[in-house]
Amino acid sequence: MIIKYEYATLEWLWDSSNLRANLPNNQEIKMVGSYAEVVNLLTQLGSQGWDVVTCTSGSNWLFWTLKRPTDGTALTQTELFGGGYAPVDK
Repeated sequence: MIIKYEYATLEWLWDSSNLRANLPNNQEIKMVGSYAEVVNLLTQLGSQGWDVVTCTSGSNWLFWTLKRPTDGTALTQTELFGGGYAPVDK
């Protein structure tokens, strides 16, 4: 059996508190946050089946790559956050 995956990225610039998640189907979520928001976002993504594959850092920046098995569908922003988040476009 071949397992197919979809990938996402999460970026955090901690000095400016900017978070950006890029998800399948060209979805981009921008929000402002610090440690608690990063943990909550990773927890929310994990509850939707996303696993962290890599994380790298430099200076004021952390960058995660995530993956999950796919059945060909991707969640909408509302399905992902369930109204618990109010992403902020900057």
